[in-house]
Amino acid sequence: MKDELKKMLEYEAKAREILDDSMRKADKIRGDSQRQAEELLKSERFKAEDEAQRNRENTIRDGHEEAEKMKARTIKGVQEQEARAKKRMDRAASVILKEVFNL
Repeated sequence: MKDELKKMLEYEAKAREILDDSMRKADKIRGDSQRQAEELLKSERFKAEDEAQRNRENTIRDGHEEAEKMKARTIKGVQEQEARAKKRMDRAASVILKEVFNL
């Protein structure tokens, strides 16, 4: 009976060692996994921030380009209006001069 009790205690001690070893391994795996997840999250966050910065820069650059195009169209439109107005003034002046000399 004493031997059986001794064997049971030995088995229990071995079982406890195995359980403790398993728990340590599980804790290590959990810690490693959490570290890897944090590193991955950090990496992805940096990538997202870089992408957002590139998008902001592209939006600003595109806005400037569009503003320059609008400015060029406006200048061209004003120049065309000035040219038409000058032609009208020249025609009006020539009509007035013809009328003055015909009198």
